[in-house]
Amino acid sequence: MVDISNLSDEEITKIESKLFKTYSQMVAIINSSDDAIISMSLDNKILTWNRGARTIYGYGLEELIGKDINVLCSPSRNNEMSELIQKVINNEPVRNYATDHIGKNGKTINILLTLSPIKNEADKTYSLSMISRDVTEQRIFEKKLTKYDEIDRMNRFMVDREIKMTELKKQIGELKDQLEAARKNS
Repeated sequence: MVDISNLSDEEITKIESKLFKTYSQMVAIINSSDDAIISMSLDNKILTWNRGARTIYGYGLEELIGKDINVLCSPSRNNEMSELIQKVINNEPVRNYATDHIGKNGKTINILLTLSPIKNEADKTYSLSMISRDVTEQRIFEKKLTKYDEIDRMNRFMVDREIKMTELKKQIGELKDQLEAARKNS
């Protein structure tokens, strides 16, 4: 902490200017992110909501401020956020946690979630930040790859089977030839 009591007005103005520039940069970074950056109180209430959150979830800025964060959660995961928030309060990391959230349109959004504590000068957590990344398209792509891998395995199995069948037919033909030769010689 800087003791400003011994600083001139000009020095204070320079410090204020630097602080304002830093603050403005941080706001620009948060608002230009494609990821949802949300701050919330320890009792699960949404405090701030960036442009990325509006894009991912479909809710306008004022629609969710003051609302419970669980409004975004899939009904099948109703206690999940409370448990994750408790982990953060207990200084346990929550990074890249895969979950499902629900958008304003009711559609499921596959999310990678990171929760971090926001602490005061006494190192006490007083709120949380949540960064959500929409990985729905990535999950769809992964499912397609899995299906492709299954088809590829089946194709290889069928080709291997066909090769074995061809080898067996060849062996059967050779055995027939040997039997006929043996009949002719007897």
